[in-house]
Amino acid sequence: MKTISQNVSLLLMGTVSIFSILLVLSSFSTVYAQEGKNNDSKQMQGVRYLIEHGILQEPKNVSPIIKSISYMPAKNCAERTFPKVNWTNCDFSWTNLNHANLHGGNLSNINFEHTNISRAYLYRTNLVGAHLQNAQMIDTQLALANLSYANLTNADGRFVNLNAAILVGADLSGANMKNGAFMAANFTNAKLSGVNFSYTDMSFADFIGADLSGADLSEALLKGATLRNANLSHANLHDADIKGVDLTGANLHCIGNPVCIQNVVTK
Repeated sequence: MKTISQNVSLLLMGTVSIFSILLVLSSFSTVYAQEGKNNDSKQMQGVRYLIEHGILQEPKNVSPIIKSISYMPAKNCAERTFPKVNWTNCDFSWTNLNHANLHGGNLSNINFEHTNISRAYLYRTNLVGAHLQNAQMIDTQLALANLSYANLTNADGRFVNLNAAILVGADLSGANMKNGAFMAANFTNAKLSGVNFSYTDMSFADFIGADLSGADLSEALLKGATLRNANLSHANLHDADIKGVDLTGANLHCIGNPVCIQNVVTK
């Protein structure tokens, strides 16, 4: 009898607790309905109130539905006022934006990892701090775009147009930029190790302090470019046009060009 009594007591306590929760939720809904504010935001505030006051226990393993609410993108990420959208800090990784028109938009700190922006039009677009690792950007139009401190490691940018673009401090390590256009682009202090720049036009580009170690610059047009204090160690300059290039202070332990310093082996 004692055991039955205890079980009944526990059952009653559980019933009272559930009734209390329903009562509190009902009161929240009534108040918000009266104020004309019964929306998802208010409901979440009500649930948060119950958790903070110990009435509801937050589950250890959050369900996928709650996760989707917790990590919902900012309102600006749903903006579709093309072309000048404000997608700053938005996550569009693994998205297909082939041929998209985003010129003049604000895409600073955007996540474009593994995203397809091939043949997209991003003229004068703000991509400062953007994440473009492993992005597909073949024949993408990025003239006059600002990609300062952007991460383009291992991106496929063949035939890309980055004429007069700003890539100060950007990281393009391992990227494939073959046949691209970079006339008058600014690569100051950029990380360009192992980049494929073969057959590109980089006339009058600025590479001051850039790391071009191991980069492929074969057949590239570099006339009038500035490579002061640039690191060209092990870079391939085979048949590169370097007429009028400023190489002051550059590391010229490169290969494939008379300007390169050949290592002399002494016995």
